[in-house]
Amino acid sequence: MMFCLKTPSGKKHIKAKKVLFAATPSPDNVGTWDLDNKEKSLFSKFSWETLYVRVVGKTILPKDVDGIRNTADNATNYYLPRGNFVDAYTRAGEKDLWTTRVLGQANLTAQKAKSLIKQVFTNVDKAGTRHLRRYYP
Repeated sequence: MMFCLKTPSGKKHIKAKKVLFAATPSPDNVGTWDLDNKEKSLFSKFSWETLYVRVVGKTILPKDVDGIRNTADNATNYYLPRGNFVDAYTRAGEKDLWTTRVLGQANLTAQKAKSLIKQVFTNVDKAGTRHLRRYYP
């Protein structure tokens, strides 16, 4: 088999007996692949998601709090929610720095992800769990 690949420095021709090709399938990149009906059926079942990762600070949470978990909307659900949601917060070291992930549908924007991150702290404050005087994402 002969393949022509596009690389940062130009096109490169490869001759091989066997090729293992690994790529994350998405709606944007499978359209150009030469898929048979079985492969098309398989890839049509995939859903595309968006992931944002963020480090936040100035939460004013006490040092003895080492994480904030995402609770299920329904206690009988033992899986992550569908749609856009904020995953657990984890303290990064000794300081008031936290890492979190926002997972969502393909149309999730960075601005909406920031809003979801801030909403978690607003919910903690409103519930009276911890009083948070300010929060700057």
